[in-house]
Amino acid sequence: MAETPWPASSDTAATSASQLAPGSDDWDDLRPHRPQDGLARLAWKSLAQGRGRQTKTFADATPAVGLLTAAPGLPPERALEHLSAEIWRRSKAGEAYGLALGGMQLAPSTGPEHRDRCLLALALAPGAAS
Repeated sequence: MAETPWPASSDTAATSASQLAPGSDDWDDLRPHRPQDGLARLAWKSLAQGRGRQTKTFADATPAVGLLTAAPGLPPERALEHLSAEIWRRSKAGEAYGLALGGMQLAPSTGPEHRDRCLLALALAPGAAS
């Protein structure tokens, strides 16, 4: 039986887990393979079983890092309550988040100091209870 040579390293681009997208460790589905997908995500088992070239897709388990903003249509006090609850939830989960409120914006970050800065901004926001 002749051995099939491995593709040259320039073809595989030596993709390691650290080079894949965040949250890419949770396998989700297969889709038709495109050349730009690279060989690291090729479903080799599927190819060996004669199902053609398919690419593994992965679910993004990590939420997108973004800015928390007040929900439109809510009274100001209620919107601040929702923001406060979300800040506490993300802080406890160790997730990065930022805050955009009025003309003020805090960049996404983590940790108790960041949580306290965001909560202080909520307390000083127009519409906060005095």
